[in-house]
Amino acid sequence: MDTKEKELTKGLTIVPFSFFTNDRGSIKCTIVLGRRNKSYEKKQKLKEKDLEREKENVKYEKNLGGGERLEIAEEAVKYHEKQIEVLSEINAKYDAELEALSKPNTNETIPNVEDKQTSKKQQQLEIINETNPAPNDYNLWVRKVEDIKTAEEAFKDAREDGAMYDDFSVDDMQKAIETGEVIFCSSYPIENGVFVSPSKQNAQEYAGGRGGKLYSKKVSINDVAWLDEGVS
Repeated sequence: MDTKEKELTKGLTIVPFSFFTNDRGSIKCTIVLGRRNKSYEKKQKLKEKDLEREKENVKYEKNLGGGERLEIAEEAVKYHEKQIEVLSEINAKYDAELEALSKPNTNETIPNVEDKQTSKKQQQLEIINETNPAPNDYNLWVRKVEDIKTAEEAFKDAREDGAMYDDFSVDDMQKAIETGEVIFCSSYPIENGVFVSPSKQNAQEYAGGRGGKLYSKKVSINDVAWLDEGVS
């Protein structure tokens, strides 16, 4: 729970409101949320009671003919009125702050998921261009942001096209989405810019057959620039 939620729920109490019996004879209870007076509200209410008491004293002293005791009572009234004025200002300030907390911040920019994905892809493209840039214009490669897919996008395309490897099935894709990780294979040591695949079969093809050396490593699916479900 963040600071805003704590402030909004502070002082809330569950109160039984009514009891009733349903058609099956079960006893049910309706509950409501109540909020007790805040400490600064209590102070103001106490001061208001003091003020009313002092006003009664003023009336009493006037009936007795006035004098020094009347002056003291009138000064007490002025004092309590001033205290209530100050407390009212404080209460209004606190209430305004609480109301502001309860409203969404319209000036706060909420990051768009698509924008975040594009930013991530841009970072991945910069790494690829730095570590393993495209050697030509015709091989399968990452040349621009639009060439990069997220894991979800690559898996979706694979399911729609039916282009899946035997050792990386729909179930494997779902598990990867749930865990956020995949064991990738490659014919080269796995590091930035290296082509990898979640399919060992696919990686072996790139390694020149089953006799070629393979490397494997568990990696977050979000740290890979996907081209399709098999090549990343």
